[in-house]
Amino acid sequence: MTTITFPPVAYGKQILTSLTFRPPTLGDMEESERITGEIAKTVFLVARLSGVPIAHIRQIPATHFAAIVDRLGIIEENARGNR
Repeated sequence: MTTITFPPVAYGKQILTSLTFRPPTLGDMEESERITGEIAKTVFLVARLSGVPIAHIRQIPATHFAAIVDRLGIIEENARGNR
């Protein structure tokens, strides 16, 4: 599991300050291939691997999202065996 922290992001009554990612499965990777657009695919994977609703993920400022994407890229590479 990998955890990333960032400044608070509000969504309704919930506050998000970190995301903890589980390792991706083949099913996760397969499902992400069905989505067009790299940003949409990444948002999908962040939501799926963290267990946070996609609507909440969409509220994360782009500046914070860049750090998340960097970390997610490492997770994806490890899952594909590209270490």
